[in-house]
Amino acid sequence: MALFKKYFTSLSSIQKKITYTINLISIFILLLTMCAIIAYAYMVNTRLLKDDLQVQANIVRNLSTAALVFKDERSADEILSNLVFKKMIIDAALYNDKGELFARFEKGKEHYLLPALRQQEGFVYQDGDLLLFQNIFSEDTPLGVLYLRASLAHLKEQVLELFIMLFFILLICWGLALLIGKRYAQLITHPIG
Repeated sequence: MALFKKYFTSLSSIQKKITYTINLISIFILLLTMCAIIAYAYMVNTRLLKDDLQVQANIVRNLSTAALVFKDERSADEILSNLVFKKMIIDAALYNDKGELFARFEKGKEHYLLPALRQQEGFVYQDGDLLLFQNIFSEDTPLGVLYLRASLAHLKEQVLELFIMLFFILLICWGLALLIGKRYAQLITHPIG
């Protein structure tokens, strides 16, 4: 703060002080706006990812009920293998009613450790990914648990692209504020007459 005060008082003219003040305020407002937009985009995209993951889980749960009832591992594997078309889902598993692994899907060469089964349904963040656990029932009889893992890498890429775009917009807006501020300072400090 002392450095700012020293620099500000060293400016020789009112015109320079006005220009400096306008630029400082502009940069602060633009940075604050940029941070708000990025935070909002991250929250909205995370919500959309959760909604999409929930829809996929409902589809897999409904399709795999019969496979769990009749202990048909082949059908369960086929159902999970259809998740290959969902870019975000990188790992999935079905557990039977005893908590034993019934079927598994892994995308790519990376192998993930299966997380401990949870008693509660819902989302969990683990190792930079989003995990979803959903209980599977046939009427009121528990049949097992569905686990899905979604990668957040795509979401992070989107936020980075947004940051870069907003940074360049910030530079352009700051340049415009500099030009307008300089002209405005000249009008204010121009002698009356």
